[in-house]
Amino acid sequence: MDPELLQIGGFVGGLIAVILLLERVWKMVSPLIDKGSHDTTVGQSAPEEAESKAPRRCVPSDVDLRKIEAQIGDLHEWHSRVDEDGAPVWYVRSSMTRAIEKMAESNEQTARVLERLALREEAISETVARIEGRLMHLDYDPKVKS
Repeated sequence: MDPELLQIGGFVGGLIAVILLLERVWKMVSPLIDKGSHDTTVGQSAPEEAESKAPRRCVPSDVDLRKIEAQIGDLHEWHSRVDEDGAPVWYVRSSMTRAIEKMAESNEQTARVLERLALREEAISETVARIEGRLMHLDYDPKVKS
């Protein structure tokens, strides 16, 4: 497969993962934002108004953003690694490549052996035909013992 195509596929896969992550974060944040925008009440005093306009934490406290950032960094690191041919290592294992190369070499050796066997079989067939031809010219009766 084309290494550039594989890199594009890896990029697209990473992009999809980031989009899914952002969608999940948005689902967690949007109720907090919606709740915050409808919380204002009429007749608040000045300190209460200032307090209501203070920035709020948009992400629940049980979500570890540093852990999510580390996971995204790890995902990016995996998708950016390539082998000596430029193919991503997460896509094609080098052991599998070596195994396929060994199988191809074995198939070539098997083909050569089969070709030699076919040539020998042809030579044996020609020899048997010659022997049969010579035996036909002899007056040989298997019932008569000499």
